Amino acid sequence: MAVYLFTFHAYGSWMPDRDEGYVRSGGKFRDTDHLAYQNYLQLAKENDSWFGCDIQLLLLEVCRKSSDLMRLNLYGFSCDVSHVHVLVGWEDEREWEVLRNRIKYSMTSRLNNKYGKRKWFSKGASRKRVKDQEHFDYLCGAYLPKHDGVVWIRKNDCEE
Repeated sequence: MAVYLFTFHAYGSWMPDRDEGYVRSGGKFRDTDHLAYQNYLQLAKENDSWFGCDIQLLLLEVCRKSSDLMRLNLYGFSCDVSHVHVLVGWEDEREWEVLRNRIKYSMTSRLNNKYGKRKWFSKGASRKRVKDQEHFDYLCGAYLPKHDGVVWIRKNDCEE
């Protein structure tokens, strides 16, 4: 069984001016860079996206419904104003890229329908394969719940 933590960032939310640094396409972490930030602003196609409480609740609803439709086990969800985490698993041989893209498409489509068409998410998304039960329990018990926004954990699968 494959279990992954997918992370989707709001469009424009992890810019190079962050004190903590930023991640450039390709996954390399970089230090704060104010010049790169100015360049990103000039290239931006739209204003930043931010996920308020109503949007976070809608994203959870979308993830729950789309997981059922895609025959995925949704184990956990957390969101704050800048990003969404989705912890899912499946028992067949489907590729993670296809499923991750379908989840993102479902969230984008629903947001567009409710709030109008725009760029909601940054390009791509992150994925981490869950290594073992200890890693899974950490994600459910510590990592996902530490986020400031909407958090949902399927309790019968995760230790408290």
